Amino acid sequence: MDDVCGACGVEVGVDDHGVCCDGCDKWHHTGCEGIHLDTYMRMQKEDWTAEWLCNRCKTNKSKGNIIRRKRFKDLKIGSLNCRGLKGTGGAAKKSQIADDMRKYNLEILALQETHTGGDPEDIETLDGKKSYTIYHSNEKAKNRAGTAIVVKKGMNATFKPTNDRICLMKIKVNASYSITIINAYAPPSQ
Repeated sequence: MDDVCGACGVEVGVDDHGVCCDGCDKWHHTGCEGIHLDTYMRMQKEDWTAEWLCNRCKTNKSKGNIIRRKRFKDLKIGSLNCRGLKGTGGAAKKSQIADDMRKYNLEILALQETHTGGDPEDIETLDGKKSYTIYHSNEKAKNRAGTAIVVKKGMNATFKPTNDRICLMKIKVNASYSITIINAYAPPSQ
């Protein structure tokens, strides 16, 4: 899907404030559409279900010739065997994971062989400008086990750990769609 702003023609990046029109299915910078920051922040909340139309589609709707299409932005998902997140190097590894997620524009990252467990925790990039939340599969992973899922902070996600080798997450993408991510780990045969 093309993430170029329907108004100015410049890419709408993952760090930009952008909204997708329910009429033409094009992304738009909030500034190009005159959307105030407070309104944008309300739109980001999980209970936002109202139709949003860009200025062009509003004009076409008033003329009666708009075609309705409903899609959601592509999610970028990755997977990584991190070979442990505990100990003195664990905090640095977590920051590196956050940096890699930002570098590759990932919204979701499945981790295997974490060697850790516990409550969800927030991690930040090395420069502290971007935050993510990491959900661990169980309280205490044994040996080389442990799975986790890292998501962009603020995503509407429900995490369900199964055991130290399997976890899943249901993510509400928009008012109409949810996806389920299953993360499983098994050591290679020796």
